[in-house]
Amino acid sequence: MSYAGTTTTTPLGRRLRRDRTEETHSATDAAKHDADRAPTTRAPRWKSLGLLGTGIAIGALLGAGTALLLAPASGVATRRRLARGARRAGFRANDAWAELGESLRHRGSRTRRSLRRRAHEGRWAAERLRDRGAALREW
Repeated sequence: MSYAGTTTTTPLGRRLRRDRTEETHSATDAAKHDADRAPTTRAPRWKSLGLLGTGIAIGALLGAGTALLLAPASGVATRRRLARGARRAGFRANDAWAELGESLRHRGSRTRRSLRRRAHEGRWAAERLRDRGAALREW
């Protein structure tokens, strides 16, 4: 059995056979050969993307039409119900925003008090150390 060299596969799936003599070239020759190759990037498939966009648009139109046909109430009643729901959602959002603000203010005041207390404790500890140092020097 003879050995004819290695085979490589191109990005398009074609097999290329390399001769054994190619394998004996130096690393610089291989680098030059790699630099000469064109980059293997794929072009976007515009036809497929267009079909996808068309399918989404048709689906949205069919869904809207079906919703209108199968709506449990008339257009006026549905709009009123939607407006009422939107108002309620707005009220809930305002309440949540106010509650968040109140919570942050409360947390901020607790943090300020804690920092003040720790600053006082640090000051007192420094005064005790200073007094101990003075007492040791006098001794």
